[in-house]
Amino acid sequence: MAYTISVVSGKGGVGKSTFIANIGAALAASGHSVDILDTDLGLRAQDALLGLENKVVYDLLDVMNGTCGLETALIEVPAYPGLQLLAAAQFTRARALDPKKLRFLISRLKETHEFILIDGPAGLEKGFRNILASGSDRFILLVTPDDLCVRDGERAFQIMDAKKLERPCLVVNRLDNDLIQSGEMMNAESVAELLDLPLLG
Repeated sequence: MAYTISVVSGKGGVGKSTFIANIGAALAASGHSVDILDTDLGLRAQDALLGLENKVVYDLLDVMNGTCGLETALIEVPAYPGLQLLAAAQFTRARALDPKKLRFLISRLKETHEFILIDGPAGLEKGFRNILASGSDRFILLVTPDDLCVRDGERAFQIMDAKKLERPCLVVNRLDNDLIQSGEMMNAESVAELLDLPLLG
């Protein structure tokens, strides 16, 4: 059975896209069929992270608008058989994404992939809300252990909770053991306690 995981963050620059690329590669290396769906319209990054920046011809919106078929737009990642990318459109904005079409596209991807990993746009605006309406099976909230990012993460969780979505799991990125030991940085457990969310990693 296919499983859809959306990774979101309250702000940009926390390492969300890198996290997804690595999880996708790890799942593919374990023998699973995986699609990374980049929905960060106008600011796509997955193609560069996966070494595919020169291979993108068609993107997510091309498929949604009927310009090309889904199979035509999916790009294989040579280093990880079983891993594919559907890139975000580079020159557009979040409002161009139709949530109903996104849900239909995800249902089609579920027919051929075991895991669909959705790289959501950073921040709490229209793009974030589109991802919340995607029908994902699981949400992961990614934060870094600084006050600003934790505050934005809390706001993201509040929006998700208001929409009656299942509580997200928490991933705390960019921890520095030396700073934690000196008391200059919160540890992951403290961040999870502040946000009252289950700590995934």
